[in-house]
Amino acid sequence: LVIAADGMRSPLRTMLLPKETLKRYYWHLWVFWLPPATPLPPGISLSLSTKGAAYLFPTHNGRTAVGITRKSAANATYAEHVDKKELLRHVGDMGHWIKGIVDMLPEKFECYQDDLRYMQMKSWNAGRTVFIGDAQHGVSLISGIGASLALEDAWALAQELKEVMSTEDIQPALERFSARRTKALASAMHWIRYAERLAMTTSPVLAFVRNTLIKLFPSRVPAPLEAYLKKSL
Repeated sequence: LVIAADGMRSPLRTMLLPKETLKRYYWHLWVFWLPPATPLPPGISLSLSTKGAAYLFPTHNGRTAVGITRKSAANATYAEHVDKKELLRHVGDMGHWIKGIVDMLPEKFECYQDDLRYMQMKSWNAGRTVFIGDAQHGVSLISGIGASLALEDAWALAQELKEVMSTEDIQPALERFSARRTKALASAMHWIRYAERLAMTTSPVLAFVRNTLIKLFPSRVPAPLEAYLKKSL
């Protein structure tokens, strides 16, 4: 038995499945830390436009993580260090607020750069190899529940494997696990697809409606997600 919990770009999945399952959203992603002394308002901040979005996440140790997404048809090269001038070339026209954030950075800084991607898989296993977490569902970062779903995967898989008494029981256990998680994720994936379409829209009209609704009904926006998280596994 092999449990593939090796992430969105799973090498095991690439080796075992002949068809490419990782699909592009055609959005670039940059994630980095702001300098420690950067003055920012408390709480999570968000800026959405038709060109992209920026997210600021203050942490308990005083550092603030920043995520920026930008619509683009070009491939983004995976990187762990990024040049500030290059980043400004991509995001400088997304607004003075975002440009101001990038201006605070050193000329060369640590940054996770990649394309946003999603998964298209019908099965959770290939023989006795089972995929869990981002290696299987790779949900949108907009949902904010990727780690939660991965923990659910591990718990459900452990419950099914607990019943295995011999090697002949492994395959049926994996099939039960696959059916179980497919059903459990159906409602969550519906909400995630809806949320990402709204958050990643390039329509000025839809962007205006989205920004207005978020301000007027902040407690209703995550309601479907909260209902899913309250369900049992």
